[in-house]
Order: sequence, then structure tokens, then C-alpha cells
Amino acid sequence: VLDCTHNPADKTVAYEHRIMGLMAQNQPHKAVETVLEIFKSLGVYIPKKPGRLRTKWESFKTNTLLKRKGMSALKKMPAMSDARKQLIIRLMYVGGAAFAFAAQELTPFLASILIRVILEDGITLESPYVISVHGGKRALAGDISGSYQLGEIAMELSDGDVESQPYRVRAVSIVCFYIYANKQHFKKNCALMTDLYRNALNSGDIEYAGYIIVNHICSLSRTDTELPVLLEKIQATIETINELKQA
Repeated sequence: VLDCTHNPADKTVAYEHRIMGLMAQNQPHKAVETVLEIFKSLGVYIPKKPGRLRTKWESFKTNTLLKRKGMSALKKMPAMSDARKQLIIRLMYVGGAAFAFAAQELTPFLASILIRVILEDGITLESPYVISVHGGKRALAGDISGSYQLGEIAMELSDGDVESQPYRVRAVSIVCFYIYANKQHFKKNCALMTDLYRNALNSGDIEYAGYIIVNHICSLSRTDTELPVLLEKIQATIETINELKQA
């Protein structure tokens, strides 16, 4: 397909199948290398190991731009029209888990660059995921207030029309895992993840359905849930994960 087409939409599907196939074979490192190779073919060079100073510099540039334009600018951007940049955003969305498992140091670097792409070229259906990832990294860096603002923006953009609903799962997952946990009660976060798990199953996102129920149990263990009840839910979660593996 890649050798025979010049249509970005056809290439996107082929790239996605290649990346998801590698993840299904438990090869996240190879999936990351594939995403980086695709980026390079699209004219975007992302170093495998950008280093701490370069990552901080990219983050600084992005945070400065967000401060100048205001975070609310992310909600007012028009739809992105550049097919090449749409594909780049899409590949970050599809390959996000691979980066999380095999190249965590690349995630803040890449998210910073893509936030600037959104601010300069417009928004896509996958953009809330990129915004939530950037917010999660700001939370880990200690900027709880800024990360929460980005999380709220990602949530608002994800709660759009019917077309945006399948993309909601991954964006809201990141918000729950890394952002809301710092500002909201764990019980409230658990309730959100319960609904999100159903959303994941309905949209066919089995991969993130598994991540959600694991994080749900982790959050539930920090509430006043009695131990026998918690153990029962843990066992049920293990059984569900085994079922998801066979789905």
C-alpha cells in the first residue's frame, strides 16, 4: 500500500496497521522505531534520545507559546487542513502506548512539539489526546494547576459531537491517570473510569479498556473500600483482563 499510493489517508491506515501489529506482538521498541521512521519520511526528525536539556528547551518553547496565546486558544483553533501534519498527530495518538512503554523520555519532547503544531495549524480529532499527554507531563513536572487546565481543555474538546466520541477514550484516560488524580477525590475518578471503560468497549478500544480497569483498581485501593471487597474486585479485574486478551 505504501509503495503504491500517494493518498495520505491510505498511508495512514497502512502505518496504523504496522504499528498496532508490532504492539500486538509485544514489540513496543520496534513500534517506536517505526513511528520515528515514519516521522522522518514526513520531514519531521525526532531524535531517539533528545536528552534532558533539549526536552526542557522544547517544553519551555511550548509553555511560553501557551502563556502568550492563552491555554484557551487550544479550544478556538480551526480544523487542521494540512494532511501531512494531520498524519503526524494521528501517529502520536496511535503510537502513544508504545512511547509510554518503550520510550518514556520521548513522550514530553514529542508532545511539546505537537502542541505547537496544533497552535499553529489547527486541531484534529486526535488533538485532545496530545493535549492530555502534555498536561500529564506537566503534572509529573510539578505544575499541577497548568496540567489541570490542560486536562479540562482536553475533556471539553473530547465531549464534542458523535464523531469525536471514539477518540475520547484515550484522551480522558490520560486525564484520569495523571491529572485528575492530583486534584479530585479518588472515588470521583473511579466513577469516571467506570464510565470510560464502557466507552472503550463500545468503541472497540480493547487496549485502553485494559489500561483503564487496571488504573481503576489502583485508584480504588486508595479509597475507603473495604479490603475483602477490594480483593474481590481485583480478582474480577484479573478475569476481565484475561477475557480482553482473547478478544
